[in-house]
Amino acid sequence: MSLGAEVEAFTQTSRFHVDLDPDVKHIDLQGLNLSIGKNDLLVDAHLQLKHGTHYALIGRNGVGKSTLLRVISEKTLVGFPRNVSVQYVKQEIAGDDRTVLQTLLDSNRESSAAQQELQQLEDALADAEPSVLVSTVQHIQRSRAGQQAQVEELVAAKRSGLRGKNARLKAIAAQEAASKLKDRELTYEQASELAHAMLTELYEKVADLDIDADTARAGSILTGLGFKPDQQHLPTRCLSGGWRMRVALGAALFAGPELLLLDEPTNHLDLKSTLWLAEHLRQADDQTLVVVSHDRSFLTEVTEETITLRDKQLLYFPGNYAALMKAKQDSLAHQAKQVDKLERKQQAIQDSIDNALKAARQAGDDKRLGQVASRRKKLEDRMGMEKSASGHRFKVSKHLAGFHFTRRPPLVLDAPEKEVVLRLPAVDDLRYKGPLLQLRHVGFRYPGAEVDTLRDVVLDLDLTCRVGVVGVNGAGKSTLMGIIRGELQPTSGSVERFHRLRVGYYAQHQSDSLLDDATPLSLLIGKAASATTTGSTGSTSSSLSEQEAHDFLGGFGVAGALAVTPYGLLSGGQRCRVALALLLWEKPHLLLLDEPTNHLDHESIEALARALAAFDGGLLVASHDVSFLQEVCRQVYVVRKSDHSVRLHNGDVADYVKSVRAKLQGARIKLSSL
Repeated sequence: MSLGAEVEAFTQTSRFHVDLDPDVKHIDLQGLNLSIGKNDLLVDAHLQLKHGTHYALIGRNGVGKSTLLRVISEKTLVGFPRNVSVQYVKQEIAGDDRTVLQTLLDSNRESSAAQQELQQLEDALADAEPSVLVSTVQHIQRSRAGQQAQVEELVAAKRSGLRGKNARLKAIAAQEAASKLKDRELTYEQASELAHAMLTELYEKVADLDIDADTARAGSILTGLGFKPDQQHLPTRCLSGGWRMRVALGAALFAGPELLLLDEPTNHLDLKSTLWLAEHLRQADDQTLVVVSHDRSFLTEVTEETITLRDKQLLYFPGNYAALMKAKQDSLAHQAKQVDKLERKQQAIQDSIDNALKAARQAGDDKRLGQVASRRKKLEDRMGMEKSASGHRFKVSKHLAGFHFTRRPPLVLDAPEKEVVLRLPAVDDLRYKGPLLQLRHVGFRYPGAEVDTLRDVVLDLDLTCRVGVVGVNGAGKSTLMGIIRGELQPTSGSVERFHRLRVGYYAQHQSDSLLDDATPLSLLIGKAASATTTGSTGSTSSSLSEQEAHDFLGGFGVAGALAVTPYGLLSGGQRCRVALALLLWEKPHLLLLDEPTNHLDHESIEALARALAAFDGGLLVASHDVSFLQEVCRQVYVVRKSDHSVRLHNGDVADYVKSVRAKLQGARIKLSSL
């Protein structure tokens, strides 16, 4: 959420706190507090993760979802089980000379360390120089002792009181042992004896490993994530950031930790790889999973329960994302029905009170006046909640026992979170209803390439088009967008544009290119000044006032203090909304959106879909977000890598997803029969 800010996290502790059973794999931390600087993200929250359960972690942009995952992954919270292995996938790996396949194999740290030590000892024993064996054994000894000292130091940092004192004594002893080994020099005879003892231990470990099966499993994971066989043997330093992110994800899947934390795992995946990942995660029954994702369809597929980070608390729901949304709708409808029923009942009693009071006064009947007073007391004391949250009849004596209340609590509707509203500006009237842009048998080949990226592309785009573009990564979706916006010139065919056409392009990494020190307000005012100078918006105003800039940014959910917050301190979703605002200030007639939902929260994605539905310009979207495509697109074009074509799919987004699933299932059946 903030760059370089200090993160503080702690849980409820007491002198009665004891270590967990080493066999316990569930996580149950009371009194969790999390803050960044002076900003509280969680206050006295309860973190509870049942072993083997798959959770979706949802919440608005900037509430602290990624920070929470990072804190969990560090395993420094008091009460966190030491024995539970954890992996957090967010950052891409650093590239090195290891192949993609070897990187996955090395992610199983225990297996990789055993094989490396075994190889080192065998090479040292085969070397004729005695000093090589001595230095190798000493290196292994010191490395093991250093790792043990680090583990004990982490444990001591989490303990307090008597337990803390004992843990610190163990940490000090481990550090002293590591220090002694650094100063100790072995003789060749001592090193030889230790080497053979180590070899016996390592041979037993390696004997339990099935290296061929591990290699096959790693290759299968990489294939599912989109790596061709030849790509699996490339050094990771040769890969782009997006592909290294896939390697990081593959390494976590291969290692199979007991707790897997995924932060936007589909951001660098195409639809085919996303569907494969969903199926792979569904089959991980013995693994606890916590996933943050903008892709609502993906969350619904892979998770069983949902955690909402809201109002500095963790709220749990025993169902997936789709079930939670339906439950919210049903609950609001039920509450509204109860409120309406109660209001009608109250009005009926009030009418009877008014009529009885009028009649009693006319007749001078004191008995009737007493009845009126009784009814008025019933209206005041007994009108309110009639059913508990479980649906049973509400009783003050039962549900509010010990509070000495005589009145029912009022029945009120749950206050929903403030709705996200995005307001896209209207495009200028072109007084033209024909095609804005036409691609006629367009082909494209990059300089030096042996084959075309695109061939014979025919496409018409107008003010009413709602086109979705899908295909595997590297098929040519970005190339197609480059040709449409005029950045790339076709090597064959022609592109015909309406002379007043303005094209707006949003790339998935566009928000990363803005200045961290600038504020959204200053960025927009600068953008407006530049656009007015070049005449790119057709605006007649010479400048944009600060209030006008505030109003425009407010239409994209960047209001108040956010508008004057340094860009580098905004969350990923907030940055995306700023980038969209800057793009749409130019009032483009045709919008090209490349993965626009990455980093947006679900409420912002739904707001963007509603805004695009009301947009009076043309739209072309490249995305793997199935739900978003279904909401905004009427046509689907498939960019095929096999023949470099761009073809209209005969069906909607759901039909295309079904066809991809069928191909994946066919590939699994074929693989299993080998």
